[in-house]
Amino acid sequence: MAQYLVKFFSDSNEMIGETFIEQDNPDLVVLDAKSLLIDPFIETKTADGDIEVILSSKVAKFRILKSEYLQV
Repeated sequence: MAQYLVKFFSDSNEMIGETFIEQDNPDLVVLDAKSLLIDPFIETKTADGDIEVILSSKVAKFRILKSEYLQV
């Protein structure tokens, strides 16, 4: 299983959090409420290579950076 480091950025490009997630398919990273260790979100949608997360208080864009592969 591949492990990914997900960094969360605000609209002003300030990093507001990060977390690691694991995913079988390196081309498709699936996020859910448990992997978002910040405010609860309403929905997710892709936009120009970033994934846009609609938070309860603000919109944050985060980038997915591929990390090393880990055996599970």
